[in-house]
Order: sequence, then C-alpha cells, then structure tokens
Amino acid sequence: VHRLVASLSPSFGDPNLYVSNEAELPTLNNFGWRSSEIGLDELHIGKHDAGYCSGCSYTFGVYSAEHSDFTLVVHSSGAAQTLILNKPISSRAKPNLTPSYFKVTLQLADGRPPPSLELHLSSLTGACSLAVSTTQPRPALGAPVHIEVEAEQPATLALAGSQTAQMCADAQAQVAHKGNSTSSSLCVFYIAVQPAEPQAIFTLAASVKAAGVKPALELIPGQPQLGGVVKGEFRYFKLQVDEAANFSISVSTLALRNTYDSAILRHPDVDLFVHTERLPDVDHWQWRAATWRDQDTVSVRTSDHHYCVGCSYLIGVYGRTPANFSIVSTSTRSRHTTLMPGQRLKHSVPAAGYRYYRLLSRPPTLGDMVLLIEPCRGRPDLYVSSTREKPSTLDFELSSLADGNRQLLKIAAETLASGDVFVSVFGRLSSEYRIVLERVSTGEEDIAPEKYMMTYDDESDGWTRLPGRPLLSLRAGGDGKLELRDVTTTTATLRWSAAVIAGPAPDETLAIEYDVFFGRADDNDAVIGTLCGAESTGKIKASSGPTREAHIEQQLSGFAAGVDYVINVRGRIGEAEVMYSIVHLRRTRQESSGNGVMTAVVVVVLCLGALALAMLGVRRGWIQLPMRALPMPNYRAGRAQVEHELQPADRFYAPMVSSPLSGYQPPQPPFASDANATESTVTPLVINAPLNSGAVRPVERLA
Repeated sequence: VHRLVASLSPSFGDPNLYVSNEAELPTLNNFGWRSSEIGLDELHIGKHDAGYCSGCSYTFGVYSAEHSDFTLVVHSSGAAQTLILNKPISSRAKPNLTPSYFKVTLQLADGRPPPSLELHLSSLTGACSLAVSTTQPRPALGAPVHIEVEAEQPATLALAGSQTAQMCADAQAQVAHKGNSTSSSLCVFYIAVQPAEPQAIFTLAASVKAAGVKPALELIPGQPQLGGVVKGEFRYFKLQVDEAANFSISVSTLALRNTYDSAILRHPDVDLFVHTERLPDVDHWQWRAATWRDQDTVSVRTSDHHYCVGCSYLIGVYGRTPANFSIVSTSTRSRHTTLMPGQRLKHSVPAAGYRYYRLLSRPPTLGDMVLLIEPCRGRPDLYVSSTREKPSTLDFELSSLADGNRQLLKIAAETLASGDVFVSVFGRLSSEYRIVLERVSTGEEDIAPEKYMMTYDDESDGWTRLPGRPLLSLRAGGDGKLELRDVTTTTATLRWSAAVIAGPAPDETLAIEYDVFFGRADDNDAVIGTLCGAESTGKIKASSGPTREAHIEQQLSGFAAGVDYVINVRGRIGEAEVMYSIVHLRRTRQESSGNGVMTAVVVVVLCLGALALAMLGVRRGWIQLPMRALPMPNYRAGRAQVEHELQPADRFYAPMVSSPLSGYQPPQPPFASDANATESTVTPLVINAPLNSGAVRPVERLA
C-alpha cells in the first residue's frame, strides 16, 4: 500500500481525526497526521510523507469537544469505499482529478423479486459524473449505466429490479467464465464518481426500494442534502436526535431546468411533513410546513407535545410539482451550518449570542457570491472571515450591521476558490432572520430570450410553456422613496411612485397591488424594512386594489396622538414582491387643552406674587438672609466673569458653545478597540430586484 485514505464523516457534532504509527496512542499534542476540518475530515497518508512506514500499524484517534456520532472509513488509495445503505458519504475531488471509487452490496433473496437500487449523487460544488458496473471494479465513465450532474444540483440513478437482476446475472456469468465460485445471494455494484473541477465536493448515498419498503436517507445536522421529487410523491429522510435541544428542518427549492430547451420552470413547490412514529404523508403528520413560497421550515421545540429524545424523526418532502430541493437540519447545538446557493434558511439567535455558518470553497468559474440577511425581528449583525472559524464582533474581515433593512455582502470568486469562508450572525437583541447565499447576477440571465416561464398543468400532468409571459420581478419606483403629506394629529397622506415591472417585454396590462405596513418607532423588535419583518412585526394599515396608476396616494388614519411610527409599502404582482424604503411619521406631542393653559397661567401668577412678597419682606427687614454664606461677586472694568460647567470627558461628544481656544478638538466617545479588528461595509448590488436605499454599506473584498 503506497497511500492510505482515512475519511471521517460525522452524523452529529464535529469530530476531528488524529493518526499515529508510533507505540503511543495519538493525542491532541502527539500525532503524526491530523485533520480538524469542519464537517468531513479526510487524510491522505503517502509514502513521501515524513513518518510514513510500510508494514507497520497505524492507530486512528477521533476527538470531539462535544457529543458526536461519526463513521470512519480507512482504505488504500484507489480502492473502493463501502457504502452503507441510506447513509450519505461526503468526498472532495482529488488534486489530480482521478475518480473516487465506491461499492455497495445487495442481498438477493431466493423467490423474491430483485430490489431496485437508487444512487443519489449531489454536487455541492462543481459538476460530477457517475458510472456503475457489476463486472468492472473501476467502471469507465463511458459505461452504459451512468449519469451526469450539474454543479450544485442533485441527480438520482434509479436501477429497476429487472435491471439490477440483469447486472447481477452478468457478474455471476463473468465469475463462472473464469472458473471461480461466488455466492449467488450477494451482488456487488461498483461505482465511480468523476469530479470535473479540483474544488468539487459531492455526497453519495445508496438506497434500496423493495416491495412495501420506502428508504429514508439520514440527515446530518448542519450539512445540506440535495434531492429531487416528482409531482404527487414523497422523498423521505431520517434525523436522529440524541440530545435535548430545539432544532429546525428547512427545505428550499432549487432552480429546475427543462433539459431539452433550457427553459426555467416556474415556481417548483414542495411541502414538508414530520413524524416520530411512522413515515408521514399528507394525512398523517405531527409537524408540517406547507406554503406557496420556495422555502418551508418546521421548528421543533423541546416543549412540543410530540418532542422526544433518543428517537428518529421521519421527514417527508412532498412534491406539489416536480422539484429539486435542498434540505438541512440545524439545532441550537450545531457548530456550523453549510449554506448552499439558493438555499433560504429562517433562523433565530439569542441576545448577545452567535449563530455560525460555512460557505464551501468553490471553483472560480462559478463566479462571485452574495450573502444576504433579511431581519424579521430584532437586530441581527453579520460578520465574515476567511481565516476564523467563528468570526466575532472584534475579529472579522467583513461586517454588516443591522439597520432594519436587508443587508448584503459580496464575496469574490477568488476568495471562495482559496478555501472555505465562515460567517457568524450576532444578535444585538433576540432576533429572527432569513439568510440566503446567491450567485451574482450579470443581468444576462434576466434578458436571455430563450428563458421563459413554465407552469405546471395538473390536467396534462406536465410542464407547459407560457408564451409571452417572461420571467418578471418588481422594482420599487422612485428609488423606493415614500412621501408623507397633510400630517394632522391622527391622520396623514402617504404618496409613492408605482413599482416597475422588470423583465423582457412586460405585459403593460398587469396591475400591481400595494399594502401599507406600520409599526411603533419605540418598538425595538419591530422591523418594517423587510418583507418577513413587515409580515412578522408590522401591521397592515391600508391596502389598495390592483392599480396601474403612476403615482399612488393613500389616506391613513387612526394614529395615536403623540406616538412616532415607522411606515413602509409592499408592492406585489402574483408571486413577485418588493419593499420600499421606510419613512418615519414623527408626531407633534399632544397640545395642551384650554383648561391646562389656564392652570399654567394661574401657577405662574402665584409664583410671581410669592416672589414679589419675598423681595418686599427682605427690603422691609421682615426676612433675614445669611449674607456671609453667599459668594461675593468679583468685577473687572468693562467685563464680567462668566462660569461654564464642563461635562465629564466620557460624556462630552461635542462642544455645547463655541470654544475660545484656538485649535481645540473635543474628545471622542470611548469605543472598545482591538488591534486586529477592522470594519468594512458594503455597497448595494442589483440581484433580480434592487435593495432598499440605506440598507447596505460600501463593500470591501475579503483579504
């Protein structure tokens, strides 16, 4: 053996791998080889490594700072790794782009129909291809049974029972031809996966479908699994929970293309069902998320009636339409959650707490990425680092501070090509937010003539092209500005420019609907600048019907006197939505009534009368004052001394009056400083729809 490969795949937690070929067991400080990556750990031990020896024993140690479940596989380079049914395994492309080999063994029962075999290949970064054979331990990529998968997409190679039976018969015939004997009840399928790019990362899983048996792939917390589902069917997963903690399961649909003419299919839709005792379906579930949007999340809390520890949660993804999707489970104990492009997650973070994410290294050909966070409640701040696994408020390379609007950070393709990038979300307050990783749009995708809408037809059970209905999105009109007019004690008039329908040759007959949201300005949890924030923390003050007017005015009433408000507008047409920029309704405090004014006048008159009597008493000698206790004024000719009270330095941010001292600079407010801390902000980018003004800050590329 000239090279050993050790792969450590966690099911929970983040264990690390240590190896030694000495007499002592490997430790954190005494080892020959180590891998301490987040998630998958993979070690290659070659004959050119220092300390390598042939014919000696290697000891493998697994260490974790938290409870972890894992699978450890050790094999010689080029040998096939054994797949465990329903358990995904992750792997990275080799530097020389040689194929990775796997094998799975099926048990054939006499008198029963042969099972069907499904191989699930998910390309997390970079395109891959897969080939299968029962007669060649190293299948050629041009084998009759093979599939190809695009970057960041899933693919499933399904071998029907008749096909598996034929392939197993071919393998037995080959063995018999060589004069060897083998068990007729075992059949080995050899698999080759060929990445197309050096940074490619993929997951592979095998499952068996037999009569009355529906496979459920294991979910690893924090690691996304890609999949596909057809209309009216379920795709199942299983999550093992061994520690008491709140967790969530999120499913996001991926862009689904018609492989024949590259049309983008319109609005793929899936629903999410969870059960702890049986495979869920549309009628039997304990948790469910079924919305028309492209993301569904089930939140499971320890206080829920059906919550259990030490049991398996069975998860069903149901296809309302054909769809590709990404599913991931995260908990409050998860160290990092891997973000996939297009995956939309809704999470929460406690006050003064952190939540961590990882962006996988990607081939530079996939382009720049944009990280967006949309506050739904509270104030979540965003920090990014390419060197620190846990960026903090004092140790980061990029940051974006919450201001009630959507925040955006651009990450260059060169940065992602050099290694993984780490993200943290810090809660200034207890916060909820949506986070998504998107590709930077060049604008060409939005105007390409061959990209048109597709809709799913329930009657014909297929996708149908919609002629003349291109991909549409909305852009806030008038740069998203709102104008308040005729403000009174309890009413105001709100005016804004109509939203603009973006897309090739938009239909001018389409009308847009608007909703006016408001919230109290003194409510720190309120977020009116984002869609999910307005829906979660705001209230609808007024709504308009479909309109084609260029300028819209809405009369608002029912405000409380003396209260400040934050107001925003949402425009929508079909499933396309856009938010405007927030405007503040600052109210003049309620004026005093007539009785209050009269009372104030009476009080002033009484005070003046009392002062006059006191002065008269002093002059007549009725009242004696301790004159020696009073400071004596000191006068100079033509100029009186004036005393000024200075504020303490830690509270003095600006001079109260003009200073007579030349060159005087007021002291600055104290801030916590750190020699390694740098702050950078980001500029707005147009990604299918413009951002709200004031939502982002100038950009700085990762070092």
